[in-house]
Amino acid sequence: MPFVRLADIEQNPQLIRDEYYTDEIDWANRYSTNWSIFAPVQFETDESGIIKDEMWLDKSGTYSPSVSTEIYNLTFQAFAKPLLSDLMEWHTYGDERESFIERKHPGFDHLITREDEEWKQLVASKDKVVMYIRYYGYAELDVLVENAAQKILLLADS
Repeated sequence: MPFVRLADIEQNPQLIRDEYYTDEIDWANRYSTNWSIFAPVQFETDESGIIKDEMWLDKSGTYSPSVSTEIYNLTFQAFAKPLLSDLMEWHTYGDERESFIERKHPGFDHLITREDEEWKQLVASKDKVVMYIRYYGYAELDVLVENAAQKILLLADS
């Protein structure tokens, strides 16, 4: 699947899946697909993990990183930039949107990132593919960016 996996970000063999079941659905680890005339291929994922021997820096509990991803393969490339803007709007509150930074990267046509302590967000596009990632954990933003560049290339080239 063309989404960034938590294990790829964390790169820790101690990482295990953290489960949260309600009505026989693990809402902490799931993926879904959808479609529309404007984005005929859509993926959405959530993945949560736990590393039992590590703690959050504030000692609030066991280290439990997570990642959520949305991927859209659009009908037309012209839809990419408006969707990037919409994703930033949908996934931020108040003036958080002002803290997004546009970056240059050879793997993307557009790359916009945001960091706030443990939270990292990435909104990117390549050709007709748009990707949004929200990560909660201690991995560096560059690890997230490089993983996203590899995955988005798979869809952009197909």
